[in-house]
Amino acid sequence: AAGLAPPPRGRPEGRMMFTRKSTAMLAITALLVALNLLDLRPPEASEAALPALPTLDVATVTKLTIGDQINLLTIERASADAPWQIVAPLKYPADEAVVKAFVKALSAGVPMDTQVDEGHLEDYGVDDQHALRAELYTGGDTPALAFMVGKTAGPDSAFVRLPDSAVV
Repeated sequence: AAGLAPPPRGRPEGRMMFTRKSTAMLAITALLVALNLLDLRPPEASEAALPALPTLDVATVTKLTIGDQINLLTIERASADAPWQIVAPLKYPADEAVVKAFVKALSAGVPMDTQVDEGHLEDYGVDDQHALRAELYTGGDTPALAFMVGKTAGPDSAFVRLPDSAVV
């Protein structure tokens, strides 16, 4: 037949042909999706098992201390309506907005994000010699809330431990 074009070669119109390579890629993708759905990793500590700072009534907090073994800042107020005062290492009115924001943030009960390690406190800066200790008091000599802050773990986090605990 003169003037007729030869029939097109390759796949028929509208149908996709699978090569060995594309079939292998499809099988690998299906396997990865199945493994992702199964999530065979061992379970990590649940949020309920992680320690958390206890909640406090902001109005009951009368004293807070922040510092290390050498430098300790103590801020107190006589009552819930009284202004905050720095009482150590010197006596001076405290910045009300800063102290109120600090107390409010901590009084809400802060859960820990994850457990990093147990022991090895010096590696994270949460040992007694290197950590910054924060304590909030609601009356008496025993803090109602206390924790140790160590090295930073990123722009918005730090290593933390509770007193009498080796969990970081």
